Amino acid sequence: MQAFESEPRKLGRGSLTGFIFPVIFLGALGAGPGAVAADEIVPISGLSPYPPGVACNLTPQTGTVWRNSETEPYMDVDFDRPNEMAAIVHQDRWSNGSAQSTATFYSDDGGETWNLADTPITRCSGGLQAGPESFDRASDPWLTVTPAEASLFHHHGGKKRGAVFHQMSLMTDRLPPFTGELRSAYSMLRSTDGGKTWSDPIVVSNLTEFDKGAPFNDKNSMTADPYKRRFVYGTWQLLKDVLPDDDSAIPLQAFYSDTFFIRSNDKGKSWETARAIYKIRNDTTLLAQAGIDPNVTTIFGAQNIGHQIAVLPDGRLVNVSQGVFATGSVATDFRERVIIRSFDNGSTWEQTATVIPSNTLGGFVQVDAELANVPGSTVVNQTRSAGSIPDIAVNRTNGHIYVAFQNVDPGLTFIGVFMTMSKDGGDTWSPEILVGGGDAKANGNPSFAQLPAVHVADDGTVGVLFFDDRNDIACPDLTIPNEDNPECFTVLPDNSVKAGPLSNDWFFKTYDKDLNFLEERRVTEESFDLRQAPVARGYFPGDYVNCTSTDNDFVCAFSRPNNLGSPVKSNPPGDVLGFEDENRQDMVFTRIPGVSVCNFAHTLNRFTSQLDSAEIQIPGRAKFERLLFLKKRFQKGCLYSHLGESD
Repeated sequence: MQAFESEPRKLGRGSLTGFIFPVIFLGALGAGPGAVAADEIVPISGLSPYPPGVACNLTPQTGTVWRNSETEPYMDVDFDRPNEMAAIVHQDRWSNGSAQSTATFYSDDGGETWNLADTPITRCSGGLQAGPESFDRASDPWLTVTPAEASLFHHHGGKKRGAVFHQMSLMTDRLPPFTGELRSAYSMLRSTDGGKTWSDPIVVSNLTEFDKGAPFNDKNSMTADPYKRRFVYGTWQLLKDVLPDDDSAIPLQAFYSDTFFIRSNDKGKSWETARAIYKIRNDTTLLAQAGIDPNVTTIFGAQNIGHQIAVLPDGRLVNVSQGVFATGSVATDFRERVIIRSFDNGSTWEQTATVIPSNTLGGFVQVDAELANVPGSTVVNQTRSAGSIPDIAVNRTNGHIYVAFQNVDPGLTFIGVFMTMSKDGGDTWSPEILVGGGDAKANGNPSFAQLPAVHVADDGTVGVLFFDDRNDIACPDLTIPNEDNPECFTVLPDNSVKAGPLSNDWFFKTYDKDLNFLEERRVTEESFDLRQAPVARGYFPGDYVNCTSTDNDFVCAFSRPNNLGSPVKSNPPGDVLGFEDENRQDMVFTRIPGVSVCNFAHTLNRFTSQLDSAEIQIPGRAKFERLLFLKKRFQKGCLYSHLGESD
């Protein structure tokens, strides 16, 4: 096959036909290479690979460790070789924060099978056993992939520059001998073989609670730039106590957090010094937009939480988070999703945030009201899931931005999943739509939906994963014993509760590029009992889960409690050491199929229609590389596979 030109050229409708190779037999081609079947749920994790007990921690521990249980999964895929995937998760979650380590898994067959990779992050997972970069717990796992460079040559020719997988985990530690101080830092690792092997961690933002303001790193994310591939970005909040000499422009009483940022310009081989890029405590314009006068209303804290960076095709970076001005009252609190942007790959950032307007109130999670009402029960739990964490996705062709979030509805009757979009790079946002929640259950109450993950497939289809309790059956009479009604509860002598299930299911909804509804799919064939999940200040599936895409298919990693029928636990005491060894929850994988990559007419039509709807200026090279990528995916995923060739 003839090579392409060595220089990108300007693309218009007329040039598309000349650019695309003949596809005269497209209709005769079937699906691409084999992968996980639709609706199949594949286990990723299993029993813990880490030692039992706490001897491996080397420092005194308190709280309960939920050994063999995984929470808060995240995954990503090599778009050029979509059979290569990696997923990362809390392994052996602690009730009072973090886990024994994060665990990383990889698949090289499209998610059919998964294997554990060696990632020596904490002492329990084989990391450093002593010194300033040695830690006993890890949390907030994140993955991202620097894509392979678009080749202008036949896929068998020339030197291939492959994808680089990156991961980021928060590490925490009690310094031995423990006298009250807590350290926090981030570990950054990279892999050049699809997640099978990983580099030693690079430790950044290594802070101790005894530093000025008692700083604590929290809620990180990581994004590889798909356009300028040398860049990888990390962002999080640095949470601090307010000190008497605090330099806030807005007077605060209790705490604040600053938006922190770190950048690599060599694909994760090294990292710049972390720095604050935005201080919500100095954004007086945002405070005025919130309608709060600090001379009238006391502000206890100003915080940005749940940061994520998305990269648009025009090169701008969009950092989304939930902004909070805490006043002590729901009526006067400011809790909205906000963005700041950078137009120079993160060197400088906007200092006035743009509000993503909403009719809902942020930061809410579901309380298990049934359980709280059991006569004699002392167990009171909530569902700890994404109450303050927005999720962001970008259409890689036209730059449309989609933000999904979990909130209480305007009528304060249920917690739901909502979504909004921006076509102009974040300047303006569409009215929010309800994605999940509010469906009538058997008892007439509205269902609750939580924990959204949003992504955009190659053809522009927008997909959202979330879980929902619409199939739960409420207990009609709390005085009826379990043996007579399995939906009722019996309080056990140790104050644990044997309960009927709090039945939830994962659902997946798709939308077109303008957020017109297309389809809903129930992902879980059997409901899972959320009350079987590990308890870490509430039932804890995690603060986030993740979906990405391979061609037009969505691929997702999420947590699923195992229906063991075990007693429900309240949140364990934080100052007592305890162990729970049941395999209460696993990380699992599924594929949501889209239009086959072999239907290149569909891909090409969607590509041109997406470009036609772009409202930002997209460079010609970005258009060229995007179309080149789509052509390569057709070749590799369909044409060459049918000719007996492979990646």
